[in-house]
Amino acid sequence: LGLGTPYAIETSDAGHVVDLVGAALAYLPAIGVLMGLAVALYGIAPRALPATWVLLVGCFVVGFLGQVLKLPHWVVELSPFQHTPQLPAASLSASPLAVLTAIALVLTGIGALALRRRPAFVVEGLRVTRRVGAHDHGSGGDRHELGP
Repeated sequence: LGLGTPYAIETSDAGHVVDLVGAALAYLPAIGVLMGLAVALYGIAPRALPATWVLLVGCFVVGFLGQVLKLPHWVVELSPFQHTPQLPAASLSASPLAVLTAIALVLTGIGALALRRRPAFVVEGLRVTRRVGAHDHGSGGDRHELGP
């Protein structure tokens, strides 16, 4: 909308607004891959979560400076944004979007499963309790008081 609306006002043709919104939405699967990586990292190794910022910056460097820096093709292909169709200039190809969406879902699922294995902490008033899941030694929902 941010690009389509001024374009429609300037050209008096609102038909391209939908094309430009669709072009922006085509990047959602690539964004989902980075979000899935963040969830997986947080679930598996919470202290490694800042690495997702390194991955995001890496994607931008590859996207904007890959040719200038003459990066190898395989490095450029690591960025999920390189697999997104360049709409509206190119034709829509659903297969890379489907693959990126599947990768994002798998990574998010891995992270969600890893998060389930960690104990949850609940703040109730001034007490902090640890909820023990079924995978621990509790019966699946027991609470153990941690504070005074």
